[in-house]
Amino acid sequence: VLKPIVVFMIAVVISVLVSPQVSTEAISSSLVISQFQVAGDGASDEFIEIHNVSGSSINLAGYSLVYRLSDGVTDILLVTLGAEVLPPGGYYLAANSGYDEEGVPRDAAFTSGLSAAGAGIAIRDSNQVITDSVGYGSANNIFIEGTRVSAPGSHQSQLRGDAGCTDTDNNSNDFNILNPSSPRNSSSPACLCMPLDTPPMIDNTIPFDGAEDISPDVMIGLEFSEAVTIDPGGFHSIICNSSEQSATVAGSGATYTLDPTRDLPYAADCVVTIYAGAVFDLDGIQPDPMAADHVFSFKTESDPAPTVTGVMPSDDATGVDPDANLTVSFSEPVDVADGWYTIACATSGQHAAVVTGGPSSYTLDSVDDFLRGENCTVTLESTLISDQDTDDPWDEMMTDFFWSFTTLLPDPAPLVISNLPLDDAINVALDTSISVTFSEAVNLDPGWFTISCAGSGMHAGIYEGDITQTCFQILPESDFQLDETCTVTIRDEAVHDLDVDDPPDAMGSDHVWIFNTAEPSFYIFLSLILSPH
Repeated sequence: VLKPIVVFMIAVVISVLVSPQVSTEAISSSLVISQFQVAGDGASDEFIEIHNVSGSSINLAGYSLVYRLSDGVTDILLVTLGAEVLPPGGYYLAANSGYDEEGVPRDAAFTSGLSAAGAGIAIRDSNQVITDSVGYGSANNIFIEGTRVSAPGSHQSQLRGDAGCTDTDNNSNDFNILNPSSPRNSSSPACLCMPLDTPPMIDNTIPFDGAEDISPDVMIGLEFSEAVTIDPGGFHSIICNSSEQSATVAGSGATYTLDPTRDLPYAADCVVTIYAGAVFDLDGIQPDPMAADHVFSFKTESDPAPTVTGVMPSDDATGVDPDANLTVSFSEPVDVADGWYTIACATSGQHAAVVTGGPSSYTLDSVDDFLRGENCTVTLESTLISDQDTDDPWDEMMTDFFWSFTTLLPDPAPLVISNLPLDDAINVALDTSISVTFSEAVNLDPGWFTISCAGSGMHAGIYEGDITQTCFQILPESDFQLDETCTVTIRDEAVHDLDVDDPPDAMGSDHVWIFNTAEPSFYIFLSLILSPH
């Protein structure tokens, strides 16, 4: 005996294998069931009415009407529709053998009867996708949309609202009882649910028609009323001041752009034409072209005066190298006349320069270097700087241009920043070495230091420096005496920095410090502590 859960799983598997693939549209956009009757003069006095709710004609070939019993899980085929073309808003009537025509003949026949108590009806397309369905009475299957409707009585029908156009994806909202029923067929007057297909048109352009002061580097934008495909070869023309401008076409769907190959001329009247014969909609009804060419125009801006867009060194820059070159960049190619610049510095005065570069960027190489720590101002004479284009009225710069900078401060002299022993140190060992650290890398001349002691006199020594040439160690050739004062002097003229920013080069003054060697009692005490036992 199979357990209940096993029986349930087998039923599920059978249901999946037997049932066709189901897919429904939330709101139908093609064919809907607009009216149905399940009983009349006899059990087979039945009909199902179909309505084309789209805005285009539909070929019914491949569509079918199917039926499911109240709790049914498989389709029962009622009729496969033929190749009739149903116009927008048109009706189509399929009926059983006992249908009472009442002056409205059926378009197609079916023989399977519809349950008067309850069932489900659906339209499937050629891919077996459900385009519309309805469940009525006791129906409990997948053909119910939302809530099922009641089963219509004899000679009554369930009628879709708004002449068959209402579709909210809820059967109970969409249908109402009609007593008596009133079927419609392919000869009945059509009732449109949506506008007929219209040709595409241009809704918006960038720039808009009549726009002024448009930049010559504009990207022209086109927005169509619907998705379109185009023939790029005959799509457009751009005429500015009677001269045709080429452009690259890009885009898809409802949005396209025209990117002019080169900037449009200044102060030009431009006319853009989009040719109707090169634009087709994509709605699948038929390739409708635009009804007429679309023409719009705009005016480009006047030629702007040239301006300075960048300088080096930047305005108010500090720490500028005294031999730095100056660079000026303009908004467009320009010609410069003699005297177009002046360079005036607070200390060194006026500077002439060698000019190179152009036409959009020029370099000024001052004949004489600037001095350290001075402020310099550069002036560009507007009347001597003019653009190279012929798009007047603007030709010269509108105003003079100024900028200033300050050069590097004077080079600081090297100096001693630390020494060992420290100044006024006491109890210094008799065999101590002397360390000196400078503020920057230096070269040392012979005799750059002297060591003079009160008792032992002058001390010669050898020295060595580290890789940075800032730290040096002096090793006296003889020990100092007990309890004497020694003076170390670093001679200013013998110490030179390594940079090329001179002057200065040497220290500004001698560096002098003293230290005192160990007293006898301290030395004896220290010796006892350090001597081995």
